[in-house]
Amino acid sequence: MTHLKTFLAFISIFILLTLAGCAEEVNCCKKCSVGKACGDSCIDQDIDCNEGPGCACDV
Repeated sequence: MTHLKTFLAFISIFILLTLAGCAEEVNCCKKCSVGKACGDSCIDQDIDCNEGPGCACDV
């Protein structure tokens, strides 16, 4: 019975982490497949980002 409880706890944590990852991805205002995310937009890989955290995401 202890193994079953451990297994169910593991599955529950896995599902929660998966859902959290999906929620984070949905909140991206811009997905950067070329370059990198910087604030709310995408910039070239070789440029330093001087913006604070934003809603753009690296793909």
